[in-house]
Amino acid sequence: MGRKKLPPNVYIGSTKPGDRYGRVVIIKFLRRKFFPNGASDTVWEGRCNCGRVQEFTLNHLRTSHTRSCICLARETRARLNFKHGMRHSSPIYNIWKLIRSRCFSETNTQWSRYGGRGITLCKRWLDFDKFHQDLISEYKPGLSLDRINNNGNYSPENCRWATVTQQANNRSDNRKITINGETKNLHQWLPSFGISAQTFYYRVRKGLTDEEALLKKRTRL
Repeated sequence: MGRKKLPPNVYIGSTKPGDRYGRVVIIKFLRRKFFPNGASDTVWEGRCNCGRVQEFTLNHLRTSHTRSCICLARETRARLNFKHGMRHSSPIYNIWKLIRSRCFSETNTQWSRYGGRGITLCKRWLDFDKFHQDLISEYKPGLSLDRINNNGNYSPENCRWATVTQQANNRSDNRKITINGETKNLHQWLPSFGISAQTFYYRVRKGLTDEEALLKKRTRL
């Protein structure tokens, strides 16, 4: 016995013009659509938020399989492409990757100075987007992320952007030297005496104290 079809311009159901599904607002019923397995659907004319008018099947609209015309897919693709590009070209992303490796990868050559002695990345910063959000406003090319407390973790309250010199001065293995009652890191003293770190360590290996190595005039040892 043949299947009885409704006239193509007749539809009885709960959907009506003006109903909204995602970005699509229904304009009018167009026709009923039948499938080989006996199922059917209805086809409607709808207007997307972007202004485009096209046909939509009701089932796809109701199940959110279709939430707009092609505009939503384009926006999503553009957003993902931007995010992908940012992740793989941003200096901040490369810094984040390096920190994760230092803290969590035992194969990293610097792991013993970081993860190996308990330094880790705070829970919030395990998510790169949050890491980027917290740090982007103060970032400038050439800066490195420095931990204020060298024995503390990577976290918003313990990190700052610093120059290479500032970061070197904060290293846990930096040499502290007192001259005339004033204590500074070795790298803070060197410019005052016009010598290089190489010259300083050469003099120390020759038997001079740290203070003598800094104060000694440029003579052959």
